[in-house]
Amino acid sequence: MSRIRTTLAVGVTLLGTVGLPAVATSGAQAAATTLYVNNSANAACADDGAGTQAQPYCTVAAAAAAARPGQTVQIADGIYVEPVTVDHSGTAGAPITFRGPTPGQPAPYNSGWAYLGTSDKPSGGLTVKGAQYVRFELLKVTTGPQAAAVVVDGSRDVSFSEVGLAGGPALRITNGSERVSAVRSGLSDITVDGGSTGTLLSTNTAGSVRVDGAPGTVVVSNTLGDCSKGLVLTGASAGTTVENNVINTVNERGDRCDAGTPAVGITVDRSATAGLKLDYNVVDSRSGSPAYDWAGTGYTDRAAFTAASGQGAHDFVEPTSKDARNRPDAPKHQFDSADENAPGMLTVDLKGNTAQDDPTVPNTGTGRGIRDRGAYEDRTGGSAYTPVGPVRLLDTREAIGVPQARAVAPGGTINLPVTGVAGVPADGVTAVTMTVTATEPTRDGDLAVRPFGYAWSSPSSMIDERATTSTLNWVAGRTVPNQVTVPVKDGKVSF
Repeated sequence: MSRIRTTLAVGVTLLGTVGLPAVATSGAQAAATTLYVNNSANAACADDGAGTQAQPYCTVAAAAAAARPGQTVQIADGIYVEPVTVDHSGTAGAPITFRGPTPGQPAPYNSGWAYLGTSDKPSGGLTVKGAQYVRFELLKVTTGPQAAAVVVDGSRDVSFSEVGLAGGPALRITNGSERVSAVRSGLSDITVDGGSTGTLLSTNTAGSVRVDGAPGTVVVSNTLGDCSKGLVLTGASAGTTVENNVINTVNERGDRCDAGTPAVGITVDRSATAGLKLDYNVVDSRSGSPAYDWAGTGYTDRAAFTAASGQGAHDFVEPTSKDARNRPDAPKHQFDSADENAPGMLTVDLKGNTAQDDPTVPNTGTGRGIRDRGAYEDRTGGSAYTPVGPVRLLDTREAIGVPQARAVAPGGTINLPVTGVAGVPADGVTAVTMTVTATEPTRDGDLAVRPFGYAWSSPSSMIDERATTSTLNWVAGRTVPNQVTVPVKDGKVSF
């Protein structure tokens, strides 16, 4: 038998609290009517029907022709190889919504994807022409390389959320369109031109963004590049904001692009410099090409660019996220460093994750200081070692951490709460470092410290090798201490 006392002598390991993903909504709807589209063999679909769940439309185009303010076009999982034109408008309080499979809907409207074309079966694309207050959610549109997947032509108040668009370019906003937004989407390339105003591009992945004569465009928190010209601003695009973007100038393996492939991170023509705010971006330094092309002059480092342009004071030119995540010695300036006050910032990242503090890097961003740059919030950040105490959490001689003072019997187990006790935080603790001491043992023995709920009685073939390794070994009459770091489960550890 032995007595055990435990002191939390060094510290605890902390991680930031993980929030729940926010769920975007499409705004209030004046009418609850839903039009259904399902072209599967057993759907009994008909384009000349009413688009009910019992007899849905066969094509998205038929539903688009019928949709009116306040209606949602709910599209089933499947491939729809067809051109679609949306020229009917909703209202501010009752938009027309086109939505792919959504949790909570009846099957087959609740899972999978609605594809307007695929790489081997490209569609005729999606055109929004002269329409207002239209929403697109959870769709994928693919055309051939010579056709745009989606064209927004002379329309306003059109939004795209959680869509995947691939074509040449994936998304083109043109002909004086107003207040068009694309958020949390995967896009091959984006073009904004034709005097379009008030465009918002936030928290997307894209090969490149080209803004030509489109004032008031906001390009915020996107991850761009992969051997494309990441961001190009030309023409009279006064009042454009470019912040918190991560621009990769190398391929997905981290290698330089083929000779002749454009790899400049940010290009700003002289005509597009008026009223521009460009800051808090990260441009990959590995391409061998200039990070910036400002009014025809290339700059390979941030300081020289800022001196010449007055822009980018908080930018970094360094290896981007893929290096930083996989190499502990790589720069991590893109983490916890975004301008949270930039226009168009969302509450979640591309995958729906809220901001998470990486305690291994300083919080240098604005606001809470913990938002990452780019479309992704890093979830692989390290842990912070935070000293607490020393404090005593367990002493079997004095009924500290146990109901009564008595020695631990051979084969006994103590489950000890360690969070929310004696100054240890109640939340975010992943491990504790403790000094464990066996004192006044009456015979030889050993002790193991494990996460709470460890499977002590598993068959020997399934036992983790660590289960056969003790934390303390002692002989009768000899007091023996040892330090151990052990993961915390449900706020407890087990002895």
